[in-house]
Amino acid sequence: MKKTSSNIKNTSKNLLKVDNFFPTKRKKILFDKARLSALLKSKKFKESYNLVLPNIYIKSNDSDLWFLMGFSCRISGDVRSASICLKNGLALDPEDRKLVVMYCMNCIDQFLYKEALICLENFTNDRVSPDILNAYALVHRGLGNEKLAGQYFQKTLRLNKPVENIFYNYAVFLSSIKKYRLSLKYYKKALKIFPKNINALFNIGTSFVALRDFEKAKSSFLQVISLDSKHINAHLNLATLYTLQSDHEKAEEIYKTILDLSPKNIDAMINLANISYNLKYYNEAKALAKRALELDDKNIDSLNIFAAILFGLEEYEDSISYSKKVLNTEPSNLIALMNLSNAHYHRRDWSLVEDTFDTIRGIDPCNPLMASLEPLLCYDRGIENKSKFLKDPFRYVKEFHIKDYTKEFDTFLNDFLNFAKTIPSREEPAGKTTVSGLQTLPIVFEQNKKISKDLRNIIEKSIKDYQKYFEDSNDYFVSRWPSRSSLKGWIVYLRSQGFQTSHNHLSGWMSGVLYLNIPKMKDSGNEGAIKFSLHGYDYPKSKNNIPEKIIMPVTGSIVLFPSSLYHSTIPFDSNENRISLAFDLMPGNQAKRVGLGL
Repeated sequence: MKKTSSNIKNTSKNLLKVDNFFPTKRKKILFDKARLSALLKSKKFKESYNLVLPNIYIKSNDSDLWFLMGFSCRISGDVRSASICLKNGLALDPEDRKLVVMYCMNCIDQFLYKEALICLENFTNDRVSPDILNAYALVHRGLGNEKLAGQYFQKTLRLNKPVENIFYNYAVFLSSIKKYRLSLKYYKKALKIFPKNINALFNIGTSFVALRDFEKAKSSFLQVISLDSKHINAHLNLATLYTLQSDHEKAEEIYKTILDLSPKNIDAMINLANISYNLKYYNEAKALAKRALELDDKNIDSLNIFAAILFGLEEYEDSISYSKKVLNTEPSNLIALMNLSNAHYHRRDWSLVEDTFDTIRGIDPCNPLMASLEPLLCYDRGIENKSKFLKDPFRYVKEFHIKDYTKEFDTFLNDFLNFAKTIPSREEPAGKTTVSGLQTLPIVFEQNKKISKDLRNIIEKSIKDYQKYFEDSNDYFVSRWPSRSSLKGWIVYLRSQGFQTSHNHLSGWMSGVLYLNIPKMKDSGNEGAIKFSLHGYDYPKSKNNIPEKIIMPVTGSIVLFPSSLYHSTIPFDSNENRISLAFDLMPGNQAKRVGLGL
């Protein structure tokens, strides 16, 4: 999926008050300073700019006039002319604090941080004033000096004196160093001063996304849209959040709204194509991706999703061609290499599959597609498994029980089953593997309920025990366990004769199932069991006796296994529902692993 638009909106302009401009003392110059001052006091900025522009190269010894002229240009967005005026003013009076601050802000708007720093360092008068300290903070942030930037922001705040945008700018800084919870505090302070600050509201949304509090993030983006219905990035982020929660209908609706507002928005086309691709509506996806390529035939994301769609349509030659177009530009593009691997595998071009795997291994030895296909390829072809990530995936299938993590587990399971009824579910959802059953949206751990938090604690404890059990392993699956991760969970209800088809979870690192209710089966044997296999989906194979491992869980079982390992459910015959909580450990800061398509 195309990544969310999470860029932080920054504003360095100080919204200077215009009621404290200089006395209207007339001077013999080419235009009237009194008139310019009056226009600015009245906030007639367009008129003031039109008055200034023809006189930008006048000769004047009045530094205050140059300040007013610089302000007129800058507030009208003409930073180049503002720079000329402010430099003239500083040449006359380098110790004029308002000129120094304005000049620095103008430099910051042009990313001229070193020039701004030189100006500040040449200023010796009142270096501890809040606006000067704030300017230092913004300049050091721009230069990447995070420690100094933080110190100057804190010095400014400790003075407890009004400085325009200080709360907002500090919040942006905190977001940039990933202190999202603290940034929220200062965005909210900024909103108390400017309640309709769209940038602050948008950034609050991106902070909640980083914290994986998707409901609050959605609320923030909806607030932005209520103030500006054409805010494309807010729409994009909102749609992405619905997609992450598998609420494809809402996501599609928003992407279509974006395309109504901006018919040539490639991001919306690609994301909409990706939804259709994942739902296996390949012809719809192809039409959308084709539109995106007509707008930009070199767009990497468009080429990748088009290659994935062609693979889904079994047009393997064309899929290979489009993947190669990507690799001609970006030889290390993992998505293109994964799409290429898939097409070669289905064409049974084994030497090309091995060559592509060798390339992927050099870039990403923990690649999920390779982790899922290499054990099958090596067993089926009788060749050496070169993987350092996961040679024997069956080794890492491990069963625990909830009774080891909570005393009253029967009561807990009953309470959780009642809670589960409140989570939206769908019958045999499109693009999923559930047959004859229901599946909820993957938002179990996002519910702000005690029982959901208690369940998270139980799962996290079982994962720690799992890691400890395999701690002596040298496989990268264990030794390179992600330092940052999150849990994504959903509930599956299977009726009699229900099952889940063979699949795996390429976006996860480790997956698991907590069995909330295993019904009494009419027949003994493996009915209702979970079956693991080296083979999955419809990948071609030569041998019929592909290795499998079957686990017959009981109510309360927690089964953990590598996400790349194929698994399915054996159908069962019972009057009760088989109910389970499936979950993925999602690695990385953004909790998203490289997957197929986008």
